[in-house]
Amino acid sequence: ADVAEKLNRLAPFAPRPVIQCGNAALRARRIALENGDRLYFIVNEGGSSCVSRVRFDEGAPDDQLALEEGEIHRPEIAESGETVVRLESGQACAFLFTNAALETAPEYRDIYTRTLHDFTFAPVSAYKIDDMGIRRDEIDAPFEPAALGGWRGRLGEAFSGEVHYRARIEPETPVQPGDVYRLSLGRVAYSARVLVNGAEAALAAMPPFEATFPAPQGAFELTIEVANTPANEIVHTDVIDRWPKDEIGVYHEKTLLFERESLDGGLYGPVTLTLARAVCRNDRCAWNGTRISEISCAFVKKKPSSCAQTRESRSHDCRERRRRAKSCAETKRREWPCAYKAGDGFAEAAIASQG
Repeated sequence: ADVAEKLNRLAPFAPRPVIQCGNAALRARRIALENGDRLYFIVNEGGSSCVSRVRFDEGAPDDQLALEEGEIHRPEIAESGETVVRLESGQACAFLFTNAALETAPEYRDIYTRTLHDFTFAPVSAYKIDDMGIRRDEIDAPFEPAALGGWRGRLGEAFSGEVHYRARIEPETPVQPGDVYRLSLGRVAYSARVLVNGAEAALAAMPPFEATFPAPQGAFELTIEVANTPANEIVHTDVIDRWPKDEIGVYHEKTLLFERESLDGGLYGPVTLTLARAVCRNDRCAWNGTRISEISCAFVKKKPSSCAQTRESRSHDCRERRRRAKSCAETKRREWPCAYKAGDGFAEAAIASQG
């Protein structure tokens, strides 16, 4: 009874969850910034990806921070007003509540998506361990047709290094300025770098192994550089056994147990490439179910230049309403001059208020 009474007294002081969500795998933290803004960090601590709906005390956030890309996006809001959070296992996201006018990244609509199958394959470098230490050797090997999957059957169990998967991309529809390609690599062992016509375009170092890059005009060469870890070379070499024990350390044998858990390597896919085109944010709001009146005001506050065409249209409408009001007033002035004799000031004010 005493314990229950103490718990009841402490109930009003119990910590309150900073978000409302039915997914117990999400861990959230709220930070009050010095300028009065509030920043939320949400992490998926579960073992699988998740799509969850979250409710904040402040309502729906205006800004979602894409931590990997360093960009500000508009969050996905459900019709219920809850914020949709999509996270891979171990991935984090952030939401900012602020009155500041922040520039958000453009939104895109998909034009088409294709699955890539026809790759050529060649190793370009390898990590080697010898009596002198660890080195990285460049490899000049010809490209050969290859299916997606692991490469140990072709390169051997001991290969640790980097391999290029190359494909020629022919666009299915003409590319417009501002278009982007979104590349999804599927499963990768263990990291990837994307090159377009030989120049680095993006990194995909962790799940979900996705990359976005500007769409080049016309056909282009896509190269996906996949790297595994030095674990394969470390486990299969016998050079380390000849090193003095005081140099390799007392934990080498225990480390080998962990290295054997990451002896994979390769691009497993599926690999998809999507051409996406920027859309006016007001158009986006119209088809995703969000009320346009609320969102359009937010866009004008955040970045007026992003909807210049809409703003110009509204300005034209205002000028047209003023012209019609003035024409109507002039007509009435001619038809009923006595009505305007003592009220010209009011009439002019009414005309101005139409704008």
